[in-house]
Amino acid sequence: MQASSSIWSGRYVALLLATFAYFLTMGIMLPILPVHVKVALHGGGREMGLVIGAFGFSALLFRPLAGYLGDRFGRRPIAVGGAFIVAVSVFMYSQCTTVASLSVARFITGIGEAFVFVAVLSMISDIIAPQGRGRAFNFFTIALYAGMSVGPLAGEFLYQEYFTRYVWLFGAATAASAGAIFLLLGETNANCGGRPRIRLIHPAALRPGLILIASVFGLAGFNAFVPLYAKMLHLSGSALLFAVFACALIATRILGAGLPERLGNETMTKIALACSAGGLVLIGLSNSLPMVLAATLVFSVGQAFAFPVLTAIAVAKAGPSDRAAVLATFSAFLDAGFCFSPMILGLIADHVRLETIFFICAAVSVAGFIGIFRAAPASVVAH
Repeated sequence: MQASSSIWSGRYVALLLATFAYFLTMGIMLPILPVHVKVALHGGGREMGLVIGAFGFSALLFRPLAGYLGDRFGRRPIAVGGAFIVAVSVFMYSQCTTVASLSVARFITGIGEAFVFVAVLSMISDIIAPQGRGRAFNFFTIALYAGMSVGPLAGEFLYQEYFTRYVWLFGAATAASAGAIFLLLGETNANCGGRPRIRLIHPAALRPGLILIASVFGLAGFNAFVPLYAKMLHLSGSALLFAVFACALIATRILGAGLPERLGNETMTKIALACSAGGLVLIGLSNSLPMVLAATLVFSVGQAFAFPVLTAIAVAKAGPSDRAAVLATFSAFLDAGFCFSPMILGLIADHVRLETIFFICAAVSVAGFIGIFRAAPASVVAH
């Protein structure tokens, strides 16, 4: 398929709609899972880390297979299959009565996530020419966070007005609707049918991925522990914080879409890591709703820029025959952060004050700023 220099087309808009529907499912679970594990399943920090981390672990484990299948058989089959795997596994949550069974269901969700995420990024890379990919990935992340902002509100409404089971049923339905949209799309990879080899680590994605993991570690900690931190601050729930984060991130990406071109990707990476670290420290120091909202805004600015820029950098070095493999490796660093940080932080959470978790996440962003960023050559972060 010929990539287009204009990003707007019917197919691209359909991809954005499917992205919104899929990440609506992901957002619905954010404020509910930690509370469900603690209240309904009587779990502590370790159990919460296991349930949340199981998702990231399986997504990380199955990324190489997703990349291989996408380059070998096409993007649409893995997008459709992944979305329906997620739908079935989220429905399974309603039948889980133990931490072990919920962890298994979350593991299956991660498999579907591996397929969907690689497929959508590859589809965008297939239909958009290189000069338009930065903007295309930017609007992809806007659709993503639109779903993640609406999802927590819907999840908490269903949780408070009905039962947890209805949260999972609604989440399964939105994932299935994303699968239906993928089903209607044609194949975007005209070069599928070869026999690419499975690469656990594609070298073109290594350095951008190492920079990315320093950023997402803090986001994983934010997602996992903000619901409990909101209760500690005597707030009615955490949906407002998640919604503010997502809306501020979307606004930053829209208003700041031209900043990487003007300031350079190197400068934007520094800004992203610095704002992430500063926002996390401020969250840990917050003792009221206005303070934690202001801290969340700072944190959202840091999270707004890293992923779109680094994704474009990674895929720029890939050809059509190994594009999914590069994106599989790159997105695996995303999974590594979401997998290992909840597990590590869950083990720590039972022994420290909750605000310390946010200071630890900030330290990881600082380490990324000092260590990983300096280790990357200029070619990694240059235009």
